[in-house]
Amino acid sequence: MTSLNDLYQDARKALRDGGIESADLDARLLVAYITGHAPEDVLLKPDATVHEGEAILKDAIARRLKREPVSKITGHREFYGFDFIVSRDVLDPRPDSETLIDAARAHLTEFRSAEILDICTGSGCLLVTLLTLF
Repeated sequence: MTSLNDLYQDARKALRDGGIESADLDARLLVAYITGHAPEDVLLKPDATVHEGEAILKDAIARRLKREPVSKITGHREFYGFDFIVSRDVLDPRPDSETLIDAARAHLTEFRSAEILDICTGSGCLLVTLLTLF
């Protein structure tokens, strides 16, 4: 049996050795995804036992070492506190796009109603986030 920490340390080392600058975060996200744990559990519950998933994790690490984004490996991307499903067919939500949400929130609070268009640009995260907030 393997612990979350064992998987995390192995993944982190492989990614660091492969020159991935975000190795710590990527390893945590990949281990969490593969094991079904929350990303914070990888650090907060390091002794949790993992019964399977090592082969899948090795495949995920190999994909990341080929510079495939973590979101494309896991099929998920966090944006503005929400989890979005992503695929190879959509643009990833970017952290700098959260600036657009902040600007829209400031602008839209002045109106009782508004029309918002988000036309075929990716995951729909901008529109969904705004609709959720308003």
